[in-house]
Formats: sequence, C-alpha cells, structure tokens
Amino acid sequence: MTFVEKMPAKTRFVIVTLFVLTLCLFLLMHSILTSVPQNSSVDTRPLYSSDAISSAQEIEITTSEAMYTLVRSGDAWTLREKAGFPARQESVSELLNALQVLTPAARSTALAERHASIGLSDPDEGGYGAAIRLDEQDDVFIYGRKDAAQYGRLRGDDQTWRLNEVLPPLYNPLRWISLGDDTLPRPQDEVTAISIRGGGQTAAILRDGENWVTDQGEVIPEETIDAAIFTSRFLEFEDVRREGLTRAYYTIYFDYAGDRMQAIELLQDNDAVWARFRFEGFGDDMQLYAGREFRIDELSALDLALEL
Repeated sequence: MTFVEKMPAKTRFVIVTLFVLTLCLFLLMHSILTSVPQNSSVDTRPLYSSDAISSAQEIEITTSEAMYTLVRSGDAWTLREKAGFPARQESVSELLNALQVLTPAARSTALAERHASIGLSDPDEGGYGAAIRLDEQDDVFIYGRKDAAQYGRLRGDDQTWRLNEVLPPLYNPLRWISLGDDTLPRPQDEVTAISIRGGGQTAAILRDGENWVTDQGEVIPEETIDAAIFTSRFLEFEDVRREGLTRAYYTIYFDYAGDRMQAIELLQDNDAVWARFRFEGFGDDMQLYAGREFRIDELSALDLALEL
C-alpha cells in the first residue's frame, strides 16, 4: 500500500482539492497575463515629430459637423473657412503643444466594428471621429473621446490606441476665433444723426432738442432710436464669412462727431440675417470688418431696420 493510499480519505480529498484549485489559479493567471497588452509592446514614440509641428503651415481638421483649416500667417494663425479671421493664438498653441507630445499609452481595440464606441469612426465616412492632417502629409490620424480618455488611430489602420494626452475640443470651428468686442470693437460714441435706406424708405433723422425728427418733420419715438443705437453698440455675432454679392435689403447709417460714420447693411440669406459694415474716420481699429459679413440674430436686425 502506497503512502497516499495509507492516508485517510478526508486527507486525500483535501490534497486533491488543493491541487485542482492551484492548477485552476495557475491557468487563470496565465490567461490574464497573456491577454493583457504589455507596455513593452507599445510604441511610445510621438505621433508627430517636433519638426512636423514647428514647421506646420496648415492644420486641416475634419469632423462630422465641419471641415476647417488653421493656417499659419507669420507668427499668427487664421481660420481659412471663416474668411481668414484671426484665430485665438492661445487656443492654437494649446493644440500644437498637445500634438507635439501625443504618444500611445496602451493598445485598445483592433476591431473596426468597435471604433465608434470610442469615437474613432471616420468622419469622411459619416463617422464621429475628428481627423487631423498636417500640411499635405499622407498620414491622417483620427481622434475620439470616451469618458475622460483620448483615443486615436491612423486612418486605414484598425488598431487603436489610448493616448497620453487629451486634445482640446475640435468639433466647432468657431471656438478657434473670437467675434466679441475684444477683436471687433463696436463704436460707443454719441450718435449725432441717423440715415436709413431700405424697406421702401429713405430718410435722414436728426436730433432736434429732445426729439429725433426726420427730414420730413416726422418725430420718431425716442425708444425706437435708442433701441437701434443700443443694438449697434452691443451686437453679438454668431458667425463670419467672406463678403459676397448679396444686395442689402436695409442700410442704417450712424453719424458721430469728428466726421465719423458707421453703416450697417442687412442681408437676408435663406433663414439667416447677415450684416456688412462700412466705417469712415475710425482708422485701423475697424480693419477686421473689411471684406467680411457677420451673422446676427433676427431681433437685432429688427431693432436696426427702423420702420418710420
């Protein structure tokens, strides 16, 4: 009789059970270790070289909502599709700094059907990722977010990566520019006279004591004039585009002391109202208005289009 056979049955059962559990634990650990990607298999080189970032002249960004291009102009950047309007330099610097250090941190899925779950479906194919191309480079990277993590993949490659940095928001091109009065000052001076043309009306409106009176002697309610002046001083712009050939349906002129003048032309384009500006006597302060049109809300347009 062997040593094992001499053991009590209960002892043999315990030994066999421990052996089976140890074997199962070993197999489980082996499975986990072989299925989890190892850091040693991750190429942690930056996606972009320092030279590519520092010498980049254009950054083309394509999303499900828009395609737009940041263009270097000397030491500054502009947004080509928004009438070449100056970009927020701090926002572009934030993007460039992130791209320069962007590296893979861990492997993610290599299954194309799972790309959408981490925001990496190709926007050129109706997906919701954001594609970035530097200059005319063939390599285009697609980026997406899930929770707080940034993911990326090379277009045409199913392998995806969790990245070490989170990129700034890419979907709205307007985030790269400022259409506020920090870049587009609105005249705040006292208005001395107003003229209008449009809507079947042409009139000059002058201050006569406490009243605003047309050149035909008609008194205009002060609240009507105040609303137009207030709106001109605090207009909010929703978008910008290059000046086109659309004819203005209404123009209002504001005269100021010192032979200065502001003309606001209102244009109807489908369901949107756009404004075109002309200035005299203001110097270079209003230079960014030249050659551009700005979308305004309909209520502002109604305040500016005086009905006499």
